[in-house]
Amino acid sequence: CPTSSGSLWLQLKGSRTSNRGVGEPDFFPVHGGVDRSCRGSHDKDELESHYISIPATTMDDCKQQCLSNSACKGIEYSHLSCRVWTRQQGIQASFQSAGSTCLRLLQDASAMSKFKAVDGGKGKGCRGTHPSDKQESYFKSTTASTLDECKSICVQDAECQGVSYQSRGLCEVWVRPEGIGATADDSESICLEAPPTTTTQSPSTTTSGGTETTTTTAPIDDGWELHYGLNCYKHHGAQGIWGKDPLDERKTLEECKEECLKEQQCSGIVMPQGDGGDSAKKCWLRRNVRKSRCTTDSPYNFWARPGANIETIDNSTIEESTPCCDGYESWPNVDNGVT
Repeated sequence: CPTSSGSLWLQLKGSRTSNRGVGEPDFFPVHGGVDRSCRGSHDKDELESHYISIPATTMDDCKQQCLSNSACKGIEYSHLSCRVWTRQQGIQASFQSAGSTCLRLLQDASAMSKFKAVDGGKGKGCRGTHPSDKQESYFKSTTASTLDECKSICVQDAECQGVSYQSRGLCEVWVRPEGIGATADDSESICLEAPPTTTTQSPSTTTSGGTETTTTTAPIDDGWELHYGLNCYKHHGAQGIWGKDPLDERKTLEECKEECLKEQQCSGIVMPQGDGGDSAKKCWLRRNVRKSRCTTDSPYNFWARPGANIETIDNSTIEESTPCCDGYESWPNVDNGVT
């Protein structure tokens, strides 16, 4: 079974309860994250309307506050202080501040692995209709410590068509409505096209100019509850299912869920984090789950089966409560003549 312990890098991970059915949420550092205070459009943009101040004893508590707020774009955490950023345009800048950590939230982190290289990507700068077509209105220029950070800025921007990232930290978020139509040779750049989004029309609202519609991501609710960073295993809040702890073959997230639904006693599944569940990974089926005894801040996720009670389980059904045979694995496999 998977086991884990906390570490500094794990503090940048989220901890989420969700039943949206889309890919996994995740937090990404803004300009390195550590010793950075979040800002709006520039490093002096710290309007109180951009965030909600909430007491929090740990960074994980701050993340939970963010994940429970549908408007949250990210967090800023310092000792016992949490700012849940709800600015519609998200976190676009940061300011050096010792002891603070600034993280950007992506509701569906699987999008990060779905960017496509334009004309090979590496060594190319993004352009409009031809290699010389680069107008300031086509992109929003910002800075990013890494390519992944540049991509995360794009994912959080509803207008983003792709990114052009330079090795010295310049991030161009392309918002040209027609998209990226060409590239130009640039040894220091990489040009990537953003993944398409599933859209739906929100309820119309009447304005002075007529009817206004908004395009938003359309999540699918399949009834499963995602507990981000939660790992439940033997002696830590759950029991495995014989022969499926883990399954012999690697499974995608949906395949792992299907295996659980075949087992009446299955309460949920555990899988490693990453890529939103698109690739095949190890899959552990779990029964008799007691969430309060599971480990948190791990590189695994627990998915609770629809209708499963993982909060209060009869102690008599928990193997760890009656450890009569805990040492079985260490018993000798030969008869020593003891009767």
